[in-house]
Amino acid sequence: MDFQSILTKQEAFKVKHGRYFQVIKGGKKNTKEKETVDMQGIPNDIEIHEHKCPDGSVGFTVYETKTENGKEYRKATGSGCGSNTSDWFEIKQ
Repeated sequence: MDFQSILTKQEAFKVKHGRYFQVIKGGKKNTKEKETVDMQGIPNDIEIHEHKCPDGSVGFTVYETKTENGKEYRKATGSGCGSNTSDWFEIKQ
């Protein structure tokens, strides 16, 4: 995943709409999004969650998932308030 590309898209969207867009699993635009989101270059195996903080600022986290040897793993890369960044970790079912 090219986080810099997603960050660039998010910043352009924020300038226009005052917030970040969200993507649900499967690489689809969140149904709550009324504005047009450029999904080109955004992989199908990620989710993007927006975070709104008490001071009115916003951030977002991109979650990637992968399966190896029958185990599911997740990685988080974030920007701004409330965001989360972590290396790959196993998702325990």
